[in-house]
This record gives sequence, structure tokens and C-alpha cells, in this order.
Amino acid sequence: MAECLHLDAGGRRCRREAAAGSAFCPGHEPALDFAPESAAEALRRLLLRLVALGLLALFLFPLLFQAYRILRNLLN
Repeated sequence: MAECLHLDAGGRRCRREAAAGSAFCPGHEPALDFAPESAAEALRRLLLRLVALGLLALFLFPLLFQAYRILRNLLN
């Protein structure tokens, strides 16, 4: 039987994995959730990204405009 790759606090191998005969002990590995997200959650994420992009544009536009004016004055 295979042994768990994780060591317990005493330096011994995990016995749950050896009993299960798998590569990793289910007690040491987090459960994976590959469930697809709902349409409402996907829409909420899209709206949050659009709001973040809009706020970034509102912050960067004055800086870029000021840099353009300074550069234009330096070249003239």
C-alpha cells in the first residue's frame, strides 16, 4: 500500500492514506470545487471588472492629459 506524502507532527507517515490506497490523504488535501459559477455571479464579476476599469480610466486620464500638455510645452 502507498503511504501519504505528508508527515504528522511526530514525523510519522499518515495512516489514513495508506488505508485508502491513494496518493494523498483526504484529511490533508483541501476539497476541490469545480462547480461552474452561476450566471448571476458571472454578471456580477463582469460588472465589477467594468467598474474597476472605469475607475482606473478616470484616475489615469487626467495624469496622461497633464503629461501630454507638459510634453507639448517642452517641445514648443
